[in-house]
Amino acid sequence: YVTVSRDGLCVPLTGNIFARTPAGVSTMTTTDFAPEIDDPSVFDMPDECKKLN
Repeated sequence: YVTVSRDGLCVPLTGNIFARTPAGVSTMTTTDFAPEIDDPSVFDMPDECKKLN
C-alpha cells in the first residue's frame, strides 16, 4: 500500500510491498518533503561521470 500527501501534489510518503515467493518486505518513507527544489545543483552531473560517455 502507499500513502500520499493531502496537499494536492499526491507525493508518495510511505510505501510497502509484501512478497510471498521469496518472502520479503520492502518499505519506503519520505520525510521532510518540500515541494520546491532548494538546490538545483543536486542535478548536476559530476565531472568524473561526464567522462564515461
